[in-house]
Amino acid sequence: MSDAIKNAAERIKADALNLAERARSEASSAFASVNDNRDELRSKASETARLAGEVIAENARIASDLVKRNASAAAAIITENAKSLTTEVGPLRDKADELAHDASERLAVVARELSGKVSENSRYAAQQARAHPALALGLAAGGIALIAAAIAVSRRNKNAAATTPDENSDYVDQNVVPSTTGAAGTAYNVH
Repeated sequence: MSDAIKNAAERIKADALNLAERARSEASSAFASVNDNRDELRSKASETARLAGEVIAENARIASDLVKRNASAAAAIITENAKSLTTEVGPLRDKADELAHDASERLAVVARELSGKVSENSRYAAQQARAHPALALGLAAGGIALIAAAIAVSRRNKNAAATTPDENSDYVDQNVVPSTTGAAGTAYNVH
């Protein structure tokens, strides 16, 4: 009986650790995707800024030349160039919104899976505790670890949903550690 209790406690602890590792891995992957694409966004933004500078300089030259001859023609050219700049900026903003939404959805999936696993193991723990009171201590340790992992992912998910990526930021979350751990196991039966 003592071996069965020890094995159940160890497997529940391993299950909790696997879930926590998976949560960290998914979070790391999501934020890495945002960071990788942020480089692309920053590059496009820099190129757009460079083009804007050239356009503004060209506008100034054109305006200077045409003001003497035809003020209305200068205004039309400047307006057309301004429309071109607006067209360039729009896709950059849309891409940033898309990346933020994708990261939020991926973290939400992990949070839901963790929540389901917590509920599943809580029911299992209650059944085993009723059948074998001595299991209560070992099961409680695994349950606490699962709940802590679920809370951590839930908080990270809320933060990701509330924050739009800043294309001028070099921030990379150093606390997110990629994991090679596979998906978490299922509930266990004690014979």
